[in-house]
Amino acid sequence: MKSVYACVAFFVLLTALITVNTMYLRNFFEETQNLIDSLPDSIEQLENMTSEQSKTYTSILEQAVDKWRSKERYMDVVLNHQTAGQISDKLSPAFEYLKSKDYESYLATLSEAKLLIKRMRQNESLSLDTIF
Repeated sequence: MKSVYACVAFFVLLTALITVNTMYLRNFFEETQNLIDSLPDSIEQLENMTSEQSKTYTSILEQAVDKWRSKERYMDVVLNHQTAGQISDKLSPAFEYLKSKDYESYLATLSEAKLLIKRMRQNESLSLDTIF
């Protein structure tokens, strides 16, 4: 009978851990995605931005890079670590491209980072498709 209680307790603990992890990841992905979505996504917007907007966008992108890097160790443990590293590899150059006004490269790397985050959210979310 003790082993049944131990199994039930283990199952409840495991379920709670998975639920908390899923909620944490969902919030983290939403926050990161919102930061990235607030950045300009066309050449016209980038070429017509003021120096104040440039500083704001650079700051936002720096926040996104710092946010991702601060959680990257955790991401490597609970997610596909190769994809987590790829996102970091895309966000860092995007920051440098924006500062150096290489807008085409900035848009390309930002687009790739957005796509990777979207795929990661879909692949790592708790759903019947990802379980089976």
